[in-house]
Amino acid sequence: MPDIDCRVAKLEQRIDSLIKELNEDKADNKEALDRIEQNLNSVLEKIAKYQGFAGGIMFVMGGVYTVATYFFNNKP
Repeated sequence: MPDIDCRVAKLEQRIDSLIKELNEDKADNKEALDRIEQNLNSVLEKIAKYQGFAGGIMFVMGGVYTVATYFFNNKP
């Protein structure tokens, strides 16, 4: 019987150590996910800043293209 009790005790120790490692990994993953989320938020803020500028440039380029096309296609 002592052999079985010893084996059970070893298994309990292994399970406890595995649970402890999983909890540590979970905490590490949470920190990594938080850093990724912060980086994504900063990228989204930068994109939002330049979105209006890029839209304005595209609008002006579209107008220039339309006017140029109109004048070049309507030759007398």
